[in-house]
Amino acid sequence: MSTVKRILVIRLFNLGDIINVTPILRAIRLRFPEAQIHFLVASRFECVVKHNPYIDKTIAVQRKDYQRFIRSKRLLDYDLVLDMHGSVHCSKSTSAEKYRWKYIVPNFNLHVTCNFYKVLEAAGIDASPSPTEIHLSEKVLKRTRRIQSSLGIESGGYVVVHPFTSNMSRDWPLVRYVEWIHAIQERYPDLQTVVLGTSQERQRSAVLLEASYRFPIVDLM
Repeated sequence: MSTVKRILVIRLFNLGDIINVTPILRAIRLRFPEAQIHFLVASRFECVVKHNPYIDKTIAVQRKDYQRFIRSKRLLDYDLVLDMHGSVHCSKSTSAEKYRWKYIVPNFNLHVTCNFYKVLEAAGIDASPSPTEIHLSEKVLKRTRRIQSSLGIESGGYVVVHPFTSNMSRDWPLVRYVEWIHAIQERYPDLQTVVLGTSQERQRSAVLLEASYRFPIVDLM
């Protein structure tokens, strides 16, 4: 693995999963400080990783173009490909024996975050779970601060709750979020609680929004 000079990390969709890949990127950079690290991501999520200091280049693709990229000869430019997305089509269309690089895919029997670390382990990269990171441009940060100020959200500290996922079968029961907010406010009374969601999700959120809390929540639904 000492000859690894170019690395491709793949995680296309799902905002939370992309954010959970950020500790992985840090571990890869520590293991290969001189390597070129590229990140393949769906265009709509490129902003989440574009300014990450551990990445040298983001490759943004439309969903319809993903398989074309995977099957192209562009993958031959990489010494190591770490597939954090786990596309079955990827593993079938590529082979570590056929090409000079090593292509590593996840184990679908594990939770997605555990899979990320298993992929690292398979690549010979040591890492223990660590905090996620989101790096934004200065322009976005200024806009975010203005929005926070207009909504009365203090910059000193807050916890954000986004109770819904893109797949309803993966949603946590809202009553659990209520219990969790109570616990957070009890343990960290100086943190504001901010609830995010869409106008459509608001209709499903009565249990969460109308509950009685120790401190008022900031409702951004």
